[in-house]
Amino acid sequence: MPDPYQVAAWVREAGETKARKALAQLQRMLERKEVDLRDAQRQAGRTFAGPLPLEAWLREWEQALLAALENLDS
Repeated sequence: MPDPYQVAAWVREAGETKARKALAQLQRMLERKEVDLRDAQRQAGRTFAGPLPLEAWLREWEQALLAALENLDS
């Protein structure tokens, strides 16, 4: 699970535009029915036992980014 403080720090440093772009990319990956697992592993820099662990990991990051962006607005 991503550290919410590190995610929030990255969002503040990278800026809202870059963070929203990353969020959109994560959401596109979640919407796809077929994801190249090897490519996703390469981009993430870690391995996944299959598509379900990858999806769970992406959802955790999605939630972390959403929370950081929400806190940025407040």
